[in-house]
Order: sequence, then C-alpha cells, then structure tokens
Amino acid sequence: MNIEQFIINHDLKKIPFPFEENISENTRTEFNENRKLIVDSYFADIFNKIDKRRFSELYDNQIIFGLYPFNQKNGIEFLNLIKKINLIIKNKPNEITSDLLDFEWSLLDHILHEYLIEEVESEFKSELKSLKNLIEGITEFTGEIALLHQKIEHFGIK
Repeated sequence: MNIEQFIINHDLKKIPFPFEENISENTRTEFNENRKLIVDSYFADIFNKIDKRRFSELYDNQIIFGLYPFNQKNGIEFLNLIKKINLIIKNKPNEITSDLLDFEWSLLDHILHEYLIEEVESEFKSELKSLKNLIEGITEFTGEIALLHQKIEHFGIK
C-alpha cells in the first residue's frame, strides 16, 4: 500500500483538525501494519516531485505527518531531502519558489519537533550551515528566507 492509496482509502483529507484526535483506531491499525510501505512511498513521492520541479504539490501528502509516521531510521531520508533542496538553491537559483522554501521550512520544523536526525546529526548540521550560507544571497522571498533563518537558529546554527 502506498501513501496515496492509504489517504484515499481512509478519506484522510476530510478528517477535521486536530487530526490526531479524529483519526479512527482502524486507520491507525492499518497504518501501523503498512508503515514501511507508506513511509517509503511518501519519500519516493516527494523526491519525484522535487526532481520534476512540481514544488506546488509537495504538501499533497503532508496529512500523513499527523500519524507521526517517522522515526530515527528516517533521519537519512530527511537529510537527503534537505540536501536535494539545497542543491537546487545552489545550482538552479532561478527555479526556487516560495513553495519549495516553505516546504523546506516545514521539513526543518518537523525534524526539530520530532528530533529525527540523531543518527545523522553532524551531517545534518553541516547541511544547515550550507543552507544558511546559500540563502544569504537570495533577495527574493524575504518572508520565507526570514523564517528559514529563524528555523536554522533553532538548531543552534548561528
């Protein structure tokens, strides 16, 4: 079962906020039984959307975050997502969009609050330093850049 099938099968896009309080036990059980497939398909979908520059679609499956599906073993995938986005910022600055920057901020926020990078912490902090340097020169997207700077500082990067 992939993430799209899971979301459709359980009509997750119609569940009201707060998501955690309104999800059925059946949904949680099926998620737990298929966790690896669902999580792996989430990352595959996100990497595909980034590769195809479909940045406006990056939030399509974020509803899954309400199930707290990730753990320390997923730290490398989050690190690789940050690296991939940083490469776009570095090598293709004309392709940067507010959607891409907002998505990177949301990843950092989730990583921070769920502390998902313990196994890759030093490499992750190195990527954050690179990101900080990369966004210094961006003059557009001032709101998104300010939020990214703030989030980077939350990780202790000055």
